[in-house]
Amino acid sequence: MIYVIVYWVYVNEVFLQRNFDYRMGLLRILGLCLIYPLVYECLQIKKLGSSEYFSQFWNNIDFIYVWIGISNLIVQRNIH
Repeated sequence: MIYVIVYWVYVNEVFLQRNFDYRMGLLRILGLCLIYPLVYECLQIKKLGSSEYFSQFWNNIDFIYVWIGISNLIVQRNIH
């Protein structure tokens, strides 16, 4: 939930208000918010094994969520 709130603030400040003062700080917070789900999903893969983990639909969604978030951070960081 914190990720969604910080992302909303980021979009509002950077894209709607054109205020770039807090851009990198907000991106860092977004990155920190992705650490827990990334670690949790990696532990689940280790516990269940990759074939069993990825055979469950919702695990795929969780895994994709984390990597799309990380990809978004990389793209946002490189936009000027």
